[in-house]
Amino acid sequence: MTVGLIFGGTDFIVYGNMNNTRIGNIGEQMVIVKLMELGWDAFNVNQVFKNYKSVDIICMNPSNGQTQQIQVKTGRGNNPFPTGFYSDNKGNINDFEIKGPWVFVLATGEGIDMTFRFFILSKSEVEALIRTSNNWYMNEYERENEISNHTPVGIKLKWLQGEGEKNTLNENIKIRHAAYDNPLQHDSENCWNKIWEE
Repeated sequence: MTVGLIFGGTDFIVYGNMNNTRIGNIGEQMVIVKLMELGWDAFNVNQVFKNYKSVDIICMNPSNGQTQQIQVKTGRGNNPFPTGFYSDNKGNINDFEIKGPWVFVLATGEGIDMTFRFFILSKSEVEALIRTSNNWYMNEYERENEISNHTPVGIKLKWLQGEGEKNTLNENIKIRHAAYDNPLQHDSENCWNKIWEE
């Protein structure tokens, strides 16, 4: 059974014998490997402080002593990446705090055959993407039913690739919404230099 985050509700993600906690842990470790391959030092904060708020990895650049606090979000399939944030039905995000860049990890396959893609956003890019996409989702849709006052905020893969959403208000379809103009104007895959941008 494969169940994922859907806008408007959450379910546990189960892939074979891997639940979302295990997939998240694997994603964090894969990011550490990539950072170290790039010549930077990195360690998982959650190994010292369980569920440390808003930070998963501390990364250090040994050439200049710069450090960065990184958040990792791992997803599978076509479901939006969960951000860990919730929005009220007006688009206000509860406890919104971004401490540094984010790495979104897309995991595919099972077990030893898993493969990973990495999408990296600077702190300012992830803040803008979360705020604008959530405002669009909460306020630019035509809905028959009122949306929950505690809705999980998700990020679509195509948004991380610099795409937006077209206007469907005039179409004869079930889900109609205004266009979403993505503030991210480039594909963020493997943009590891974003780790050091503000």
